[in-house]
Amino acid sequence: MKKNILTGVLVVGLMAFSAGASAATVTVGGNIWMPYTGDAGSDHPGYCVEILKAVFEAAGYEVKYQSEPLARVSADVLAGRIDVMASADKGDCPGCYFPSRSIGDELNAFYVRKDDPWKYRGVASLKDVRLGVINGYSYDNGVLDEYIKNAGMPAVQSASGNEALQTNISKLMAGRLDTIAVNDDVMRNSLGQPALVNAGLVSAGNLGDAEELYPAFAPDNPLSGKYKQIWDEGIEKLRLSGKLKEILARYNLVDWAASR
Repeated sequence: MKKNILTGVLVVGLMAFSAGASAATVTVGGNIWMPYTGDAGSDHPGYCVEILKAVFEAAGYEVKYQSEPLARVSADVLAGRIDVMASADKGDCPGCYFPSRSIGDELNAFYVRKDDPWKYRGVASLKDVRLGVINGYSYDNGVLDEYIKNAGMPAVQSASGNEALQTNISKLMAGRLDTIAVNDDVMRNSLGQPALVNAGLVSAGNLGDAEELYPAFAPDNPLSGKYKQIWDEGIEKLRLSGKLKEILARYNLVDWAASR
């Protein structure tokens, strides 16, 4: 009897230890930037979030995702309050650790009211318009970012918070901005929503070259090197298994690597 009790205690203890050992958590942050990242409570939290969950859960981790404004996500990952920023170009999170394998790409564009003939023809073409941007966002890691940094109000107007894009769209529709700079996939996703189907906004040009996006890992986290390796190996396994294609299809997207 005592032996059976002792055996039972050992089994329960081993089960508890096993559960604890498998409960390591990777915390992920992202802003409302569909189709990349979205609301943490949604069944479509963004394809980047779903891919990260698939990669790290396959490696034995629990993944917890939180949505917050972009500038806060960047600050949180740099301070080590979260483990990874779900998607970033290398200008969005200077100092973060970036893996070798990307999580997507982006093409930044300019949108105007459909009756406005203005077209983007380089930074010089911005001098006579009011440009809407999003706080903490890097657009080209070059001359456009420099212009945004130095132009000041009212030439450049920066919106913050999880509704930053909606703020800029509303100001553009109301005539308080002349153009907004925005990820083209994100804008097309937004214009597909019922409230904006008849918004009357059109593309006025883009920056020409798509930039790769990556998960950005916390620089001072001793596990970041391991996480980068898990990511680089895991994304390729997802690609080979067909799971990546399945996740992207939920967002009407195709593999960014295959589309290059």
